[in-house]
Amino acid sequence: TGQAEPGEQLTYTITLTNTGGSDAVNYAVSDRLDPNTAFVSADNGGVHAAGVVSWTVTVPANGSVTLTVVVAVADPLPAGVTQVANVAYETGTTPPPCPPAGGQCVVIPTEGAVVIAKALAGESGSAAGVAEPGEQLPYTTTLTNTGGSDVVGYAVSDRLDPNTAFISATHGGVHSAGVVTWTVTVPANGSIT
Repeated sequence: TGQAEPGEQLTYTITLTNTGGSDAVNYAVSDRLDPNTAFVSADNGGVHAAGVVSWTVTVPANGSVTLTVVVAVADPLPAGVTQVANVAYETGTTPPPCPPAGGQCVVIPTEGAVVIAKALAGESGSAAGVAEPGEQLPYTTTLTNTGGSDVVGYAVSDRLDPNTAFISATHGGVHSAGVVTWTVTVPANGSIT
């Protein structure tokens, strides 16, 4: 679904097109793999070494050759990895920047991963650290997305202590029967409070 998921196999295709009138003989191509992937296979004699797949092929005059490489996404993905990138280039030349995505570079975001943190944001009473009768206790709930894709429709609930009374909630929080619920979008590599 457009996301690099842990353990998933990704198949990349590289199309070499020769618009000239002569065959391009012994044309060398390299494909640098993302460090968060593992080589699985390559067609047309592709050879893998040190994170790079290399081919030497003949591209026919006014024709094309398609090369395929398959990789597996690391499982688990290390914390903080927000994308998996792959770049192909003519061997012996400087690889183009990757990211950003472009004609020779494919960038796939990783799945969203939400972490929840709740904290007391302040006190209105006279004794710090003591819940006093009638005192308002504002809490913040922070949702942090450490992944590379937005998490849409994320539902979170906060059960209130039975010795408290609900006053308000931000971001459309709805209170019912002692529980505040939200359904929100947590942005890729971002947070909401």
